Amino acid sequence: MGLGRSAAVVIGSFPLGESDRVVTFFSRDFGRLRGVAKAARRLKSRFGGSLELFTLGQLVFFDTGRSELVRVDHFDVTRPFASVREDLGRLGEVGGPRMAVTYRGRAVLDLPLVILHTAWMSLEAVMEARNVVEAGAP
Repeated sequence: MGLGRSAAVVIGSFPLGESDRVVTFFSRDFGRLRGVAKAARRLKSRFGGSLELFTLGQLVFFDTGRSELVRVDHFDVTRPFASVREDLGRLGEVGGPRMAVTYRGRAVLDLPLVILHTAWMSLEAVMEARNVVEAGAP
């Protein structure tokens, strides 16, 4: 496949070896992606704090097709959602398994983004969004 670019949200990560990190993204064009960010855990990493949970940004990656993991080239932060990350209790169970879907397309990425924007604004709105999502579930 080669080079890929898409708007994405960081939905998880874990350490790999001494300096690398496996990051899970939820992207608009490719659905759920897992990628290796080389040297992301080093002090002078080019990624800095961009791979924090719930960070929205522009993902650029390489996919060789040999593995399920892509190689993350860079991730340019559009919106960090730091206040949501600092107070994860505000999110509750909103998004849970629905954020792990692998469908591609604008509407699928927009749901987690709407939830993040809403959580950033107020807890009551998050709970209302949760009810709307649950009411519309098949």
